[in-house]
Amino acid sequence: MRALALGLAAAGVLSACTDDSPAPPVTGETVPVDDYVGLSEDATWTWRDDGLTTELVFEELLRGHHQGEGLVALRRGERWGDAEEVGHLQWDVAGGLTLSSWVLGDIEGETTVPLLGAGAEWGDTVEQDDWICTNSKATEIDTWYGGFEDGLVVSCEGGAGLEGTYSFALDRGLVLFQGTLFSLDLVSAGF
Repeated sequence: MRALALGLAAAGVLSACTDDSPAPPVTGETVPVDDYVGLSEDATWTWRDDGLTTELVFEELLRGHHQGEGLVALRRGERWGDAEEVGHLQWDVAGGLTLSSWVLGDIEGETTVPLLGAGAEWGDTVEQDDWICTNSKATEIDTWYGGFEDGLVVSCEGGAGLEGTYSFALDRGLVLFQGTLFSLDLVSAGF
C-alpha cells in the first residue's frame, strides 16, 4: 500500500513538472534572433495561406525556399520544382530583424522598419514613426503542422510595414503569421 501511495505521489510530482501553464515573462535576456528566424542554407517551409483548418489542397500550398542572404522565394503548387513563382519575403537580420520587402501575389511592399531592434531583449518594444512591434517568448505556438514549445512572437502595427503577428519557432523559422492582409500557417518544414 505504501508503494502505491509513493507511486501516486511521484506521479503527482511528474504531472506538476509537465504543467502546460505559460512560463513567466522573460526579461533582461537578449533575443537570439538567428536561432529563431530559421534562415539556414536551403531551409524550406510549406504554408497554407487560405486561413482554413480543413483538409489540404496540395496545389494551393505556398512553398518557401531560402535562397541565401535572407531571401525566401515563394511558389504555389504541389511541388517546388513545378510550382508557380508568386513572390518572396526578404529578411534582414543585420542589426535586429526587418522584413524589408514582401510580395505575395498583389500584396507587396518595402520598408526599413524593424520587427526587432539591434540587441533586443525579451519583451522589448521597438518604435519608428507610427510603427510599433513588441516581442515575447512563447511556450506554445499551434500550427496546422503541430505545436512548438519555444518561440519568438512579434506583434506589429502601424502603416509602414506588414502588420500582424509573426511567430517564429526555435530552429524552424516563421511557422505562423496572422496579418491584416493574409496569413501563413505551417504545414511542413525541411531543414
